[in-house]
This record gives sequence, structure tokens and C-alpha cells, in this order.
Amino acid sequence: MTLVMSHAVLEADQEQNARKSAAFRADLPGARRGLILDAMRVAPLVLLVLVWAVPAAAAPTCEGRQGQAMRCGAPGAMPLGWRAPVADRQLPGADRRDVFVALAGIVLLFALIALLPEFDGSRAEDWEPEDGKSDPYSGLR
Repeated sequence: MTLVMSHAVLEADQEQNARKSAAFRADLPGARRGLILDAMRVAPLVLLVLVWAVPAAAAPTCEGRQGQAMRCGAPGAMPLGWRAPVADRQLPGADRRDVFVALAGIVLLFALIALLPEFDGSRAEDWEPEDGKSDPYSGLR
């Protein structure tokens, strides 16, 4: 008896879903319906291509005599895998302006962190009310 009733309920539910689906399809104009259905068919293929794509390998870089990166085969480039001697490398120097800008950025970051409001969770107003009245999204749930 239960099996017969559940089968009848299942058939009724399937008929209702078919009517809803037909009504949804009837609401869309023909061209747009075809476009949406085509996009739904192509989307999984695009997703598979993006997931299984093999990244392209870049060409190797070589070093110049002063240690700078260069394209292999360019004039002044050493052979692939060779490294410039430490004595010949020219390290870029930092001028005073660069040091000042870096220190000013760090000081600004610490100042912004210091201006953050205190929150330790001990006060009642630190937490949202549980009734949800101040939640702007409470009507959407």
C-alpha cells in the first residue's frame, strides 16, 4: 500500500515539475531559450578545457656578465646554466628616496592597524543582535 502511494506521489511530483519546466521554457522567447540551452551545453566543455589545460613552458633565460637576466643567444649573454662570478655581479643600490618610501609605507601600515577599533568580544554591542532586525539580508533568507 505504501509503495503504491509513494509511486503515485512520485508520478504527481514528476508531472508538476514537467509543467513548471514547460512553463519556464514557454516564458522565454525562442532565440533566447536556444541561446541559454546552448550555453548550458557548452559550459561543462569549457570548464573541462580550463581545468585540464597544460600551461605553456617559457623559454629559459640566461645571465649576462654582470648577473642580469637576458635572453639566451643575445649578445653578451652567457650560455644556459652558467652563472656570473660573484665578483663581477653588480648589485642594484638603493637610494635614499627608495628607503624613505619603504619606511613610510611600513609606518603608514602600522598607523592604520593602530587606528582599528578595539574588539575583544566582552561587550554586548560588539556582537550582532540575535533577533536579526539589524541584518540587512534578513528578509532575503
